[in-house]
Amino acid sequence: MNENEEKSPEEIAEALKTQLEEKEKVLVEKQAEIEKLKDKEFNFKRLRDMTEEELGRLSVVEKSLMQKQEKLEEESKSFASKVIESHKNDSLAVLVGDDADMKKKVLFHYERLKDEAVTKEEIASKMREAWLLAGGIKSFSTTPISGGLDSYYPSPTSFKKGTELTETQKELAKAMGIKDEDLKKYNK
Repeated sequence: MNENEEKSPEEIAEALKTQLEEKEKVLVEKQAEIEKLKDKEFNFKRLRDMTEEELGRLSVVEKSLMQKQEKLEEESKSFASKVIESHKNDSLAVLVGDDADMKKKVLFHYERLKDEAVTKEEIASKMREAWLLAGGIKSFSTTPISGGLDSYYPSPTSFKKGTELTETQKELAKAMGIKDEDLKKYNK
């Protein structure tokens, strides 16, 4: 049998009120601690440069808080750099695929561009600019022949070698006079 079923509703209500009052006291104490900490100034450079005597004067709590905050700041910077690197690699993979030479060129130009890219959109834009500088093809045209519509340039990743050709592609190749041996030879 459950212990709540053995107690009367009044006893349960009284127990819950007592628990609530205890939790409210703890909450008030923690809020007071937070207010005290807000009033203090944490200067981490000063902490690193402190003498042993000055370090001895700091309370254990202050030291642990400063160390925790430094650790959190380092983790935050590390996480941000990993996210930026991930976005950078994703954009690079879309633009150059497996082409190692083009990848080196794009990364070279990416590092030379001055603007600071932080968001995914900024990184993608900066990567496209670097790709264009490295010799990528600009994929839009406003010539009168195309009627001002975007022209079609397949993305570099669509030119992967070693992929199996579809039947339509094979038929088209035959119609253009390309032999089966050539398809096998050059699509490795």
